[in-house]
Amino acid sequence: MVLFFAGCKKNPPAAKILTSIAVTTPPVKTAYTIGDTFDPTGMVVTATYSDKSTSEITITANMLSYDFSTVGNKTVTITYDGQTTTFTGITVNAALAITGFSPAEAQHDSIITITGVSFNPTPANNIVAFNGIAATVVSATTTQLTVKVPKDKNSSGKISVTVANNTATSATNFTYVFTAVVSTLTVGGGNPLSIVLDASDNMYTNNFYSILKITSVGIVSDMNVNFGSVDGLALDGQGNLYVASGSYSTIYKIILSTGEISTLAGNGGQGLTNGFGTAATFNYPSGLTFDGHGNLYVADLFNDAIRKIVIATGQVTTLAGGNGGLDVNYPKGVALDTAGNVYVANYGGSNILRISPTGSVNTLAGSGYGGIVDGKGAAAQFLAPAGIVYDGIGNLYVADITAIRKIVISTGVVTTIAGSGGFGGRADGVGAAAQFSQANAIVMDTSGNLYVADENDGIRKITFE
Repeated sequence: MVLFFAGCKKNPPAAKILTSIAVTTPPVKTAYTIGDTFDPTGMVVTATYSDKSTSEITITANMLSYDFSTVGNKTVTITYDGQTTTFTGITVNAALAITGFSPAEAQHDSIITITGVSFNPTPANNIVAFNGIAATVVSATTTQLTVKVPKDKNSSGKISVTVANNTATSATNFTYVFTAVVSTLTVGGGNPLSIVLDASDNMYTNNFYSILKITSVGIVSDMNVNFGSVDGLALDGQGNLYVASGSYSTIYKIILSTGEISTLAGNGGQGLTNGFGTAATFNYPSGLTFDGHGNLYVADLFNDAIRKIVIATGQVTTLAGGNGGLDVNYPKGVALDTAGNVYVANYGGSNILRISPTGSVNTLAGSGYGGIVDGKGAAAQFLAPAGIVYDGIGNLYVADITAIRKIVISTGVVTTIAGSGGFGGRADGVGAAAQFSQANAIVMDTSGNLYVADENDGIRKITFE
């Protein structure tokens, strides 16, 4: 018998076919600026197959299609194995930019308003810096930030705003305005009319008719000399101190290492005579300044003149004035810039003069009418400018009796940095809260601090924040 066995052959399982893909979790980042690249971090795309099974797809850059070249709501298309899906929750904004800020200059802790596009409405998400110095963002919208100016003297320069990894920079510079803090270095006595500092910041000032030395660490010594009056002091960088004695109408030289005193120019008689040494005459010489090239400049008070002395020979000439006060009028202080221009605290004219190396005179600032008024050029007013100093970077500081004034030479803009210009007194403080009795002379140390000879009230120090 033959037996036959027959079996059933199973069909192979049907192939699993991808039927659709879908975004099941949105990406973390949904806000972009023009030109950005889409970031799929956090986005989950799920594939569904014919057998109802699912799996997550690994997203690669070549699966993505989008256009972030214009502003608006955007769609990202994801293509995988012939299937596509889209995500529409993307917003593209204009590129981060600063369109302006106001005010253009301010002191620390002032509020600056920055306008622009694509700022973050959450203040902490905007990183703002003034010349690289971090600032505090007080409030924010997508088009405006309010920011507190940092307390840092290096804050002048461009303002930058960083949002995420994008940074925008202002087209113009912000100017940090220093805050003047006035303190009292020495109190009363000595009736200080003049002051000068050496390269080590040792100070020389008058003690009535004599001269005091105050070291940078505060040690005080008296030279115990009598010049009748000490109305101006200057150093030549070679260890010599020059003294203008208004009472004796003479310029003296002191060799500091030995204390030896000699007459550089003048003979005690009053006049406006040019010549060498004692053949020359002055009429109450006051402020002095040294030009670094062997010459002294003298504010010759009652002669209404600016005189020049060649130290090596004692030759005295008249640079400007001496014409009865037509331009130079009762000058008390002189300063020099690096170009050789002489600036005059023109006490009698209530203005600041600039004299070229050739003797040409013009008014830098001041209307000629007494007052404490800030402004530009002739719009400003000075009460009675007595002392003046150049800071080496384009600015002058003026001791204007009860106020300290700053002049930007390039523009002629005058501002009051300390003192109110009202009745004299002695009060330490910030800016207008400080008071001066009678600021006569002013100098700057190597750190940029100012020292003021404040008659009746000693030496005042001004630091900047």
